[in-house]
Amino acid sequence: MRPALRLPLVVGLLGMFLSAGSLAWAKIAVSPPDLAFTPTTVGHPQQLNVTVTGTGSAVSTAVKVTEVPTGFSATPTSFHVRKGNSKTVVVTFNPTTAGTFSGTIQFNKEAGVSYHPVEVSGVAYTGPTPTATLTATSTMTPSGPTPTYTMTSTTAPTGVPGVLPPIGGGDNLYLPLFKQLL
Repeated sequence: MRPALRLPLVVGLLGMFLSAGSLAWAKIAVSPPDLAFTPTTVGHPQQLNVTVTGTGSAVSTAVKVTEVPTGFSATPTSFHVRKGNSKTVVVTFNPTTAGTFSGTIQFNKEAGVSYHPVEVSGVAYTGPTPTATLTATSTMTPSGPTPTYTMTSTTAPTGVPGVLPPIGGGDNLYLPLFKQLL
């Protein structure tokens, strides 16, 4: 015969638990809500950080990364964050093919349903990483100094939407790169 659970005992234990303090709630905050990676070449990963903060009344909250889109990774994927403290999660954009990548990284509390999405996006292309060099020189003339600017860049990578063809002589100048240097 099984012993019957006595209601006064259960109520007494519950009362003791509640009188010791209020219930502890595990909560987290995740920031920023989105990560936009700058365009890169395949094989040249980029990293940005996400901060997960314990905001509930629980001493510690177990957190797990449950979804990561293709082309991205997150480290660590499972950890604890203490109340009032933060943990940095490194998100890496490292696609193996050229193209546009986007999606949602999902941060969840392991105990309970609580979804915290971070939108991620990035563009990868093949070929060399575009670089540009701007050289400024000055020549002294009777009317004063005369500045001369020379800009050179690498050839354009492939697989990137919106890259302009070369402009200006044989220097392979690219308008987007020039605008970034000004």
